[in-house]
Amino acid sequence: MAQRFGQLASDSLAGEVVEQTAQNLRDLAAGPEDLLPVLAADAEIGIGDRDEIKMSMVALVGELLGRTRRRRNRQARSGRPRLKHQ
Repeated sequence: MAQRFGQLASDSLAGEVVEQTAQNLRDLAAGPEDLLPVLAADAEIGIGDRDEIKMSMVALVGELLGRTRRRRNRQARSGRPRLKHQ
């Protein structure tokens, strides 16, 4: 998923939307009491430990964004331009 997210971030058509999505994920899932982790825990009521679910959500978003950022940095260092649509 991170690979595809990174590819889309490098795309001239989708890049701006992906960057906004990444910022929204940072804003909504930076900590265990933020909106997305709380919603994930609420959706799993009775199935798992709330705190574990919230921390898993924070870790998942962090990993996705970290891998995406590393991919973009590698592309920038390699000098590859953003993909353009015809």
